[in-house]
This record gives sequence, C-alpha cells and structure tokens, in this order.
Amino acid sequence: MATQTIVAGGSAHFEAELLQNGNQISLPAGSTWAWTSADPLVTFTPAPVDPTTGVSDPDEITATIAGSEAQTSVVISASTTAPDGTTVSGDITVPVTPEAQVFSVKIVQVDDTVAA
Repeated sequence: MATQTIVAGGSAHFEAELLQNGNQISLPAGSTWAWTSADPLVTFTPAPVDPTTGVSDPDEITATIAGSEAQTSVVISASTTAPDGTTVSGDITVPVTPEAQVFSVKIVQVDDTVAA
C-alpha cells in the first residue's frame, strides 16, 4: 500500500510487522512495539478498539500530526525485540500537507449616533 499524506492537524493509523526472512511472525513473549518520531509535533496513541474483539491491536497505533506542523514530511519509527534478543526497527516517511485555512469576512453594523 502506498503511503498516504496526512494533513497537519490530522491523524492516521499505522501497523508494524515483525519479519523473519521476509515473512511476518508474532512478537516474542514480553516484546512490545516502541513508536517514536524525532518530530515533537507527532504524538502516538493506541489503535482504536476493534468492535468485533473489544481490544485494540497491539501492532497498531494512531499518529497525530499537530496543526502547527511546518515540515513537509515526518519520519515514524517502530522498534521491538526479535526472538534472538536483538533490537530491530523500521521507519516510514509520511508526507504532510498544511492544515486547511478557512478565510471569511465579518461585517458588523456600527452605531453612527455616537457624538463627534
């Protein structure tokens, strides 16, 4: 699947997969994912709860990009412990587009009876 753009102020879901020789495997007992970004305007929360199971997928997170993000892309990383005890990690670069700006005009009536 192609990486989709995130609008600043928005969020997207990401899933990490541990691979052994290119094939997906389950995390070893006790291992979890550590999600990071060098950009402090990226925050992470657990994935939404799946309504069919009542739990959230431990391999998924929601990343939110602050509306004030000025960068055109952010790097999101995930790391975990492999079955052999080594730390393995991967990155994805996600394009960011500016938050939509809405402009309008406000017209108000003024009181012209004010003494000069």
